[in-house]
Amino acid sequence: MREITRHAGVGPATLYRRFPTKRDLVAETLADRMRACRDIAEAFVAGFPEALGLAAGREETLRTIAEPARRAKDSGGLHPDFVPEDLILMLMANKGIQAPTPAARVAASRRFTAHVVQAFRASPDRTPLPPAAGPFPA
Repeated sequence: MREITRHAGVGPATLYRRFPTKRDLVAETLADRMRACRDIAEAFVAGFPEALGLAAGREETLRTIAEPARRAKDSGGLHPDFVPEDLILMLMANKGIQAPTPAARVAASRRFTAHVVQAFRASPDRTPLPPAAGPFPA
C-alpha cells in the first residue's frame, strides 16, 4: 500500500479512507476495468452490430485449434492439460502488454510468447495445471 500511495502522490490516510483494505482497493480497481471493458464493448456493438457474429467465429477458431492440439498432446509434444482456451488466454494477455515504445512492446511480446510456448510444451517434470477457467469473452 505504501508503494501505491507514493505512486499516486497521496498520503496513507487518504488511501485508507477510500480503501480500508487491499481487498477493497483491488475490488474497486477490477470493477473500474470491468466497467470500462463493458462500456467499450457496448459502444462497439452499437456501432458495429455485425460484430455479434464474432462469437461464432471464436467457436470456429477453438474447433480449429482443438484437433492439432489433440494430435500434439497424443504425440507428447504438448502439455497434457492444455485446452484450446489456453491459447485464447495467451493471446488476450499478449494483447495487453504495454511498453514505452512500439519496439519495446514488440520485444516484450516476443519474450512473453516464447515463455508461453515453452510453458505449453510437455515436460516430464510438470505438475498438473489448475483447471481451465472456461471460455473467455471474445
